[in-house]
Amino acid sequence: MAERAVPLRGREIAGALLVYGAVSLWWLWPLPTRLATHLPDLGRKAPLVLADLLLIVWALAWDCHALVTEPWNLFHANTFFPSTSSLAYSEHVLGYVPLFAPPYWISGNPVFAANVLILALPVLRGVSLYVLARLWVSAPAAGIAGLLYAFWPWAFADLMKFHVHGFFYLPLALYFTERWLHRARTRDVVAAGVALFLQAATSVYLGFAAAFGYGAYLVVALLGSLRSLDRRRLFGLFLSGGLAALGIVLLGLPYLSLQSSGVVPTYGEEGVRAIGLVPGIAAVEVRRYFLHDGIGVVGLALAALSLLPPWKERLRPLAIGIALLVVGLVATAGPDPLFLGVNVWSPYAGLMEWLPGFSSIRAPSRFIVVAHLGTCLLVALGVARATQRLGRPLAWTACAILAVVLLAVQPNRSLPLRPLPVGDSASGVHRWLAENGAGRAVLELPPPSWPLAARRMVLSSAHWLPIVDGYSGYPLDTDDFLHGIARDLPEEGSLQELVDHADVGWIVVHGRELPPAQVDRWRGPLPDGLRLRAEIDGDLVYEVTRAPRNDRRALLLSKTTTLEGRPRALLGASCPGEIQLADASPRAWRVRRAIPLTVQLRNDGTQDWPGAGLAPDGLVRTRACFAEPEGEMRCQKPERLSHDVPAGGSASSSLTLWTPRAPGDYTLLIDLVQIGGKPLAECGVAPLQVPVKIVQPPRGGLRAGNRADGRRARSP
Repeated sequence: MAERAVPLRGREIAGALLVYGAVSLWWLWPLPTRLATHLPDLGRKAPLVLADLLLIVWALAWDCHALVTEPWNLFHANTFFPSTSSLAYSEHVLGYVPLFAPPYWISGNPVFAANVLILALPVLRGVSLYVLARLWVSAPAAGIAGLLYAFWPWAFADLMKFHVHGFFYLPLALYFTERWLHRARTRDVVAAGVALFLQAATSVYLGFAAAFGYGAYLVVALLGSLRSLDRRRLFGLFLSGGLAALGIVLLGLPYLSLQSSGVVPTYGEEGVRAIGLVPGIAAVEVRRYFLHDGIGVVGLALAALSLLPPWKERLRPLAIGIALLVVGLVATAGPDPLFLGVNVWSPYAGLMEWLPGFSSIRAPSRFIVVAHLGTCLLVALGVARATQRLGRPLAWTACAILAVVLLAVQPNRSLPLRPLPVGDSASGVHRWLAENGAGRAVLELPPPSWPLAARRMVLSSAHWLPIVDGYSGYPLDTDDFLHGIARDLPEEGSLQELVDHADVGWIVVHGRELPPAQVDRWRGPLPDGLRLRAEIDGDLVYEVTRAPRNDRRALLLSKTTTLEGRPRALLGASCPGEIQLADASPRAWRVRRAIPLTVQLRNDGTQDWPGAGLAPDGLVRTRACFAEPEGEMRCQKPERLSHDVPAGGSASSSLTLWTPRAPGDYTLLIDLVQIGGKPLAECGVAPLQVPVKIVQPPRGGLRAGNRADGRRARSP
């Protein structure tokens, strides 16, 4: 095997940055030509993919804004007004702030800063793996491994979710830990701790991935360093890891609070399983990495070379690479991995029970980044073995040719782009609000689809006023609730009910998004407390000055009282009642359809069923499940009731049902659960059971999953 001739120097790292930077410009072309005005658009047939990208861009911009204005209110973001902790409805992505903040603070343009970050991520992946591999192999071999680690098809296919591909801090943490174990210099163990913290802060997925990867590495590294271990080295590792873990725990408290209150669901409970946790889906993702979107046949062959004896000179990096590969594959396979068609045991299910927050993970396929790191380390060893008898010039030449081949076999692509006017090109109404908003909340009409809501979030960076709209993984639905009240605006009754529930200061009517007849209503006589302040490019801006009469603003997010004034008391041992389907029983539904249903609830007990409210603590909610003939059951996240169900009374409630992905005969079960309490089946309300046939749509017909542009279009 070729050996390192000299220690890493600044110019060597600079050279790696330049090479990987040039490849990144080519790989993501034509994005470098539209940095300030366009974003990648790989999700034209799936609008929610674009919404996910806009969500991350907004979150990064909010982080940078809040950290220099009110860092103590970091998680109280400007979306989903009047919700609190709305940043925690999705990722905080703080680990990217050191990279996103400089271009954002300089330009004031979140699109420009996001594109700079997207271009930088593969470069940083490549350099981080290069630096780590150079501990054991020559520069040419490390260069090939870094190339495969940085520019792999999966990362391009998932570019719209770039926050789960920033797995470059962990290789640096391994690098600095190796140096600490070898030299015991304080700066190395500090750097390792900082890298671990930043990696965990990039996303929840990468945080757990870093924990798994670093844990697997430590087992191998410490076993291989038993002779040189002393108290100083062990204490340094303990202190560095402990401080990194403490930082992650503090950042995770808002998420754990939302999970305990029922806002963030817990997967793994009976019948509650995300599609990504289904064994067959998880197995497909593992095959996808090895057969399609991983390092390819050439890369796998190079990794296999590392496994050939003799192993003595490279036993440590070989063991580290294999450990990362195995741990990554186990995590990717989920709680019920399939091996040769048979379910095998995995520690994943146990981690869901005792590791805080881990039960909220719904796409374990993203843990493949740990396996990818291990595979690329093995590639570095394999290339070094293949070139060990070549001189330095020949080794460089061979690896340069190999790099060209590896890039050439990737599919031909040109990254599609979508314009988004922000910064200096933001619309006039947003600039007007920045100058005149006076810190008051904004309601925009018409109600947006989720992709449009995500766009409004990014556009709000022009003024950072609180906005009613929002798009996120697990919101409280304050936006749907307030838009439901506002649907009859500008009528006086609707205006009064709106201000009774929320302190909205501005209403923006986007005239070009509404039928002319509705725009004409806004140009007619207005009720007291509502006046037109500006008309800019077809957008009408109204100021709301009406005072509340029946003030219910404190009840909107109350965790102790419902919107109808009833206490959120946990139900006792007896709660007799009945669930009936108000709609006609279905004959057949198509696969993957969003079906609106209405259920009639009757409370025969002596205790009220609290249901009307947005914060889920203590509320009774409806839950829909589909049971397969074999007994397997899939349940949706419980949905809130429209009203409380008083003792001895009844109420109706609506829910949106998502049909299964596969056709067949199912049983639809609808039951009631109390958040923080128990299923009402345990105290007297039998679940409603309805036989349902699920069928394929006619050939060529549209499927609901491909028309996800409505407010209820996201599958659970």
